[in-house]
Amino acid sequence: MKKLFLAMLIAFVSIGAFAQENKVSVGAQLSYGSDHERVGLGIKGQYGLIDNIRLEAAFNYFFKQNNVSLYDLNVNVHYVIPINEQFSVYPLAGLTYMKVSASAKGEGFKLSVSDSRLGANLGVGAQYQLDSNWAIAGELKYQIIKDMSQLVPSIGVVYTF
Repeated sequence: MKKLFLAMLIAFVSIGAFAQENKVSVGAQLSYGSDHERVGLGIKGQYGLIDNIRLEAAFNYFFKQNNVSLYDLNVNVHYVIPINEQFSVYPLAGLTYMKVSASAKGEGFKLSVSDSRLGANLGVGAQYQLDSNWAIAGELKYQIIKDMSQLVPSIGVVYTF
């Protein structure tokens, strides 16, 4: 799992390396994990591969609750369908890596456990251009993960270079 996490992280960082060839966007988002019932903050990077297809890498950290922390790392492909000059919609599909960690402290002991899983993302999104650089984006995706599947709605802002 550590090798997979490292490979996904390298993919995320490398999105910016091709900024001269196609459009590159970065953004921040607020998400909600339905299965774990918690709010999260995330960052994302997008790279336009060809006309209507873009690659997105995203990291979400869901706030710690009851000594349990959770994050996910996602790599998705979007097929962008322009509705008009300002508004577009897209289906998305990709991979997700989720890690859950729990800890407990007692008199004279500390216990920590964690579990990580690889899964798939399926969903839809929409983006509204505010001007030539800034946009508001929203997504609704379902993370299919053994024993940890969840619906994750998110809303955020995107800046395109």
